[in-house]
Amino acid sequence: MVQRDLPSTSERQPVIGVSCHSASGMSTTALITQLRMLGAVPVILDWKNADAAQDATHLDGVIVMGSPPDMNPAEYGHAPHPQSGKMLGNDTPVFVDPKRADYENTMIDAALEHGVPLMSVCQGFQRLNVRLGATLHQHVPELLHSEDEYPTCQVQKNIPPFTPTKWIGIKQDSQLGRIATKHGYFAPDSDASVDEDGVIWHYDNALHHQAVQMAGDGLMVNAVSEDGLIYGVEADPEGKYAGQFILGIQFHPEFSASMRSLDIMAAFAEAARDYAREHPHEERLRDGVHVSEQPSERSWSNLAKIPDTFITDAQKIRDKSLGKVMMPPSFDRTL
Repeated sequence: MVQRDLPSTSERQPVIGVSCHSASGMSTTALITQLRMLGAVPVILDWKNADAAQDATHLDGVIVMGSPPDMNPAEYGHAPHPQSGKMLGNDTPVFVDPKRADYENTMIDAALEHGVPLMSVCQGFQRLNVRLGATLHQHVPELLHSEDEYPTCQVQKNIPPFTPTKWIGIKQDSQLGRIATKHGYFAPDSDASVDEDGVIWHYDNALHHQAVQMAGDGLMVNAVSEDGLIYGVEADPEGKYAGQFILGIQFHPEFSASMRSLDIMAAFAEAARDYAREHPHEERLRDGVHVSEQPSERSWSNLAKIPDTFITDAQKIRDKSLGKVMMPPSFDRTL
């Protein structure tokens, strides 16, 4: 493995704003841990009270995370599906807080306008595309005619998020493809296999029941799952955001279900570091951002216990999955 040089301690650390459902959630805690490890200064954005456009001027990178409640389909002009907003077991639909939706929409707009590195994950990935004109499949199991095979929301099957369950085909000639094939901090080349059509096969988690129907305006598809769902987008090199670091992914890299996910996080941190070098204003300080609560000590403690708690069951699930799927499957989709 070729090791990249770690960031110099004399450099200003990039300030990365994280918009999330809960500061103490497992996903947020895992994300903050990785960003700190990569030499960044993560701050959890206060979407309940803050001005997103103002916050964006103090950030070197933006991450829009997922959420247990679904997006309100009214945001993309659709009537709700019977399962929309009900994945938490509630009888009446519950959707993302409108304040959070407004804040994240404005933050996405500001990041795109100013070229701030932007990564969107799971529902954040869906929001990015919807903001740029896309729509969603509101209940993927119905679309795939299956509630059991290759579950899209694996935690509902008691499969932990640290366990990969789905093959994802990545377009080799893409920003994500270059990340997946480049020697990085963590993963050797053997971690991703490339088929005869030049598709890089990546094995990762799946924590969703909705999916993007098409890439948003100015974006291009860079990854498709084994069952034909869009799993990644980035700036179209011939579109209006050409040259910007924009990465939207349906899977959760913060859970490190594969070593390649760690390299995705490292690539984003590197892009934020480059942006920080190009924008050395003293005003770009953590104190300039409206910050919500940070993960508690209890959250860090719980996260530290998770791998030990999950490792036996996760290994059994992984072995069982690999016994069924030894090689990436083929599907007739054009990336």
